[in-house]
Amino acid sequence: MQIDLLYFEGCPSWHAGLENLKAALEAEGLVAEIHLVCVKEDPDAARLRFLGSPSFRVNDADLWSGERRRYTMSCRVYATSKGLRGAPTMEMLREKLRAQSPHNSKYSQLSWRLYGTTNRHDQASFLPRSLPDSPGPVCTLETDSKLRVKKFEKRKNPT
Repeated sequence: MQIDLLYFEGCPSWHAGLENLKAALEAEGLVAEIHLVCVKEDPDAARLRFLGSPSFRVNDADLWSGERRRYTMSCRVYATSKGLRGAPTMEMLREKLRAQSPHNSKYSQLSWRLYGTTNRHDQASFLPRSLPDSPGPVCTLETDSKLRVKKFEKRKNPT
């Protein structure tokens, strides 16, 4: 995962944003390359579609996307549980990062739909879905919250 933190030098909040980002990554057990992108002038802000400082992009997508008529060197505010702040909280970043992590990607969700039926968020029964008269689940897989396998059970006679 690549994360770009866009900011401008005079922003009083980008350092707090960076610290909250690092704490969120650590709390989620995620590894990411953090690229600091210093926006220096209004033409750069327009070219980068800069939504204000600090802005967080994962794989080129802003975590709090938005459209503007003009993109300029400006501060950005975030609606936190304690009111408007100049940087998102660690919890806000954790929530956004969870949505971006590989096991929540559209591709992994697609593979769950194609190859398994989910009983709970941490358990799946895998079916040979391509057969119209499927004999039922062929195995059950249970994982923890980080999708590490806790239990794998293969069924000899699927029913």
